Amino acid sequence: MMHGRRAFAVACASLFAGCASYPRHDMRLALALDAHPVRSVLVLPPTFPKKVKRNEPEDLPEMLPDRTAGSATAVLEAVRAVLSASTTVDAANPLPPAATAWAAGIQRDLDKGIVPLRVPPAEVPAESVLFLAMHWYGAELNQWSITPLPFLPWSKRYFLGPRNYDHVCDFSALLVNPKNGDILFDGRHGEVVAAPAVSGTALAEATRAAAGGLLKGFR
Repeated sequence: MMHGRRAFAVACASLFAGCASYPRHDMRLALALDAHPVRSVLVLPPTFPKKVKRNEPEDLPEMLPDRTAGSATAVLEAVRAVLSASTTVDAANPLPPAATAWAAGIQRDLDKGIVPLRVPPAEVPAESVLFLAMHWYGAELNQWSITPLPFLPWSKRYFLGPRNYDHVCDFSALLVNPKNGDILFDGRHGEVVAAPAVSGTALAEATRAAAGGLLKGFR
């Protein structure tokens, strides 16, 4: 039984990309910003899936329940940094309590990969609201392995080649106009940065690259 299928796709992509960091997913965008230029954005904290598929038990520890708060902060800071280069990040007007249910409904759909054509209007003191949903975030082992006789419980598993780790940030974003419910932007993008060991620096690089690659669509 072979392991590291995602790693193989990553390796192939890196050969064509010719660099350490490259898109994990193609962007899919739906823009209505010509009619509604964005000058300020209220960015909501990203959500993380409750169930995460891992190739190895130690993969993606940053998505464990006790670590998602810190991971969300790192992603939020990267997104705000990208946006602040050309757009005002609205920190003075947080989401009001009355709009919590409105935001939760939109976030649930985005978490499931559902992008609505419109959303209900809401009384939010912001020009636009950006929702984020994480798909993959953290470090995962990228190494081939083989189990010669996988149907035997005592068959030993062998790892092949040097140990390597992919640091991945993959997320979806949805930008809405709360005043009229228009969808201004949606997309999904991710980046992977490889390193010979688990590296906070490599993960931060992947996070910045993923945020920049996705959000350049409406900057």
